Amino acid sequence: MRFLVDESTDVGVVHFLTRLGHDTTFVPRDYRPGMSDEFILATALAEGRILVTDDRDFGTLVFHRGQPHGGVLYLRLPADVAVRCGRILAVLRTHGEELHRFVVITSRGVRVR
Repeated sequence: MRFLVDESTDVGVVHFLTRLGHDTTFVPRDYRPGMSDEFILATALAEGRILVTDDRDFGTLVFHRGQPHGGVLYLRLPADVAVRCGRILAVLRTHGEELHRFVVITSRGVRVR
């Protein structure tokens, strides 16, 4: 899979996805600094990437402004990287066919919208 990890998300998630063999880019490392959320979402779509973010503003862009996307993993998780990576792995295994949608990942569960 191809992922674009937003700057709001810990770089440990980038390393984790890369170790799993996924093509993963990271906003602060691979794109120009200060990109708007709109541009990040459009870039992920254009590059065929699923956006991974902690930024709730992407929900506003998708649901209230109707901005198209190729999938968003919105992490509503504690800052602990091990917890985050474990939950992401579980979602990849159980919801792999739904990742083109807006997926909210919490400690208690997963919502696919």
